Amino acid sequence: MSTLVIRTLVLAVGLGALLGFPGESRAVPPFVMELVDTTGHVYGASLELDTHRNLHVAYWRVPFEEGIRNLVYAVRRNGEWVFEVVDTTTALIGAPSLALDTRGVAHIAYAEGNHGDIRYGIREEIGWTLETVDTPGSASARPGLDVDEWHVPHIGSQDGTHGFLKYAKKEQGAWSIERVDTSGTVDEEVSLLLDRFGRPNLAYSQGFGLFYAINTLAAWSIELADTLGYGPSLALDHRGNPHISYWDSSTYFILRYATRDEDDWQVAEVDTAAFQINGHAIAVDGDGVLHLVWVADSWYGGIFDGNVLRYGTRRDGLWAVENVG
Repeated sequence: MSTLVIRTLVLAVGLGALLGFPGESRAVPPFVMELVDTTGHVYGASLELDTHRNLHVAYWRVPFEEGIRNLVYAVRRNGEWVFEVVDTTTALIGAPSLALDTRGVAHIAYAEGNHGDIRYGIREEIGWTLETVDTPGSASARPGLDVDEWHVPHIGSQDGTHGFLKYAKKEQGAWSIERVDTSGTVDEEVSLLLDRFGRPNLAYSQGFGLFYAINTLAAWSIELADTLGYGPSLALDHRGNPHISYWDSSTYFILRYATRDEDDWQVAEVDTAAFQINGHAIAVDGDGVLHLVWVADSWYGGIFDGNVLRYGTRRDGLWAVENVG
């Protein structure tokens, strides 16, 4: 297993140790590196932490000696990892999104590469139940997923055929799908979260710009957050204010951060020393402190230093960044 593969899962586990629960503040624990899966190349990990502090991870696995791609769900309980193959395909696209409902039940949204479909799965007592949400012909590489208090899944994704941003919600056993943004070609990575009122919030990029959308009173409000943005990760604080980490779309070498307080967007650069940003995720704790982890390809003194896992916190408007491993 390559170093990049190891750090892809470590990135997810590292953030999961920091997430906590709504309204709860936590001290940052020591980082522990843990090798989770050595049976193949691993891509696109998505992690959640349940109320018992068990780690749940969804990711793509490409076995070393087979030409298939497995969508894998793993959970760690009592220090032991248990693995389940959720779906199998011959065409890997992007990364899955994992969410837990209030019962601790796992939900996954992902793109199926052979047909370009958006797929959804729920881990019921009898096992995984899978279904097709949308058939755009060319699917979002990373759909966004969240689950409301009634255990209803909400999915944001790109229609790759037309370039639209779409929002899907399952109601009374059927999926309702609407177009959120049809003004241009939306990029393939979408991040979705529900706020405390159950309203869907979406972060996405279009062209070179970073956009934020929220559904209020059955209508979508869309704002330009930054003129340079790609590959967003969205977090909401206890007031519902959005916090977004993303790449600088002019270089893809700079990690940026945007937030909106009241009516204004503020933008900052978090990491300008990376050769390339490979993956990132953001979270907000109960005190409103931001936690951000990312994997960077780095150069030091003209020498390629490989993949570096970095962690940053933001307090009082200032970022503190450290290398984890």
